Amino acid sequence: MERYEDQLRLDLEKKVGFRIANTTEAKRLLNSFLENNINGLSLSTIRRFFGLIEPKKPHASTFNKFANYLGYTSYNHYVRDKNINSQWFLESELQKIKYKDQLTSEDYDIIFRSLKNSQSSFMHVSLFEYAVSQGKWQFVDDLFNHFKLPLYFQQNSGTDFTVKNANLVHIWMNSISESEFERVIPQLIRLPHFKSSVLYLHIDLFHMNHRYGRILNAIFELPDTTEEERLFLRLIRALSRYLSNLEIPPREEFLSPEQLSFLPDQLVGRYLGYQVLTGKLSQDHQLVTRAWETMLKLASTRSKLSFLFHEFISALLILNEPKLLEKVFELAFDTIFDYVHIHTYLDVFIYNLIDALLSYRANDHKRATHLFNNLNTKKVEIGNYGDYYLFFYDILGFHLSNNKNNSQQYLNRYLAMADVAGFKLFSESYCRHYFD
Repeated sequence: MERYEDQLRLDLEKKVGFRIANTTEAKRLLNSFLENNINGLSLSTIRRFFGLIEPKKPHASTFNKFANYLGYTSYNHYVRDKNINSQWFLESELQKIKYKDQLTSEDYDIIFRSLKNSQSSFMHVSLFEYAVSQGKWQFVDDLFNHFKLPLYFQQNSGTDFTVKNANLVHIWMNSISESEFERVIPQLIRLPHFKSSVLYLHIDLFHMNHRYGRILNAIFELPDTTEEERLFLRLIRALSRYLSNLEIPPREEFLSPEQLSFLPDQLVGRYLGYQVLTGKLSQDHQLVTRAWETMLKLASTRSKLSFLFHEFISALLILNEPKLLEKVFELAFDTIFDYVHIHTYLDVFIYNLIDALLSYRANDHKRATHLFNNLNTKKVEIGNYGDYYLFFYDILGFHLSNNKNNSQQYLNRYLAMADVAGFKLFSESYCRHYFD
């Protein structure tokens, strides 16, 4: 079974989210093992397995623990799953699943094993597209049932497929014909698991004046939406109207920390960011202070802050609130980047962008330039999750550029994005005076 050891190394690196090329990264992997209740492995064992020190054949128990970390009962189980015959079996079973009207527990197990083996959500989305084309709506909702695929939909800190999967579905929704869109959307918005795992997970703010906004408006008119859904829909629609028409958002009832504890962290962050936005625009400083103090209280009870702060930060960037932004940065940066030492590309992009913005405002242009030049925008582009952060990337690029032509290029792209999104707030004046 030695031929599977190289694959095992690759799979461990895929699971943890980075390559094991030095002792620091080996320590990070060891920490991840411990946090997943995989005990009994030493740093030396990991270093030997990845060739960082003189190699030595691992014990069978070591291979079993590596396999346990990847979700297998043993190393033999891992090898069987990687066997080409096993893969052919999975593919034939997936082909049979396509033609069913709803999924069984055995089907969920096959889908999960295929996802785990491929480390890709493309197969899952292909099943979704076929089911939609055949009008198998129960099958579609089953595909996004996080209670039946808990490991697939487990939201840890960047190794899951959840947001990536939702992003692929959003690409599909923005690409189908208008007639197909009108045929399928009235059905999809009535599927609870599809809404929670796609429409409410990937918040496509950039397309609020396009198809995503039409979808949310249609959901808002449904009689059976929950209070949690209606809160989200009110917040996102009001934010869109402000970005699009500079319409001051209406007041929302202020919920206590106890009431907020029943809501998902992402929605809590959006809600408190909305309160800051409303308070700032209406010059209600007490509301801004109250929202900030509530955020601090909730943050003190969380071990993970990424989800809580994500939507809150976007409101601070829109308002150009450097003092609060700096406090969030100081509070969240180390916590987010130390959590299991795994972070999404968007976490890295957002917090380094904030660092660069704050550095520029503090007249540390050298640091701002260094941070800006190392920002990776390849994954943060129009149509991907978090694409609206590019507005602030281009604002910073415009101000940092010493070359007039480069500065104009950032401004032109910024204005082109604003035009496509239909956001009047992001005007040329907003860009030029952002740091005033």
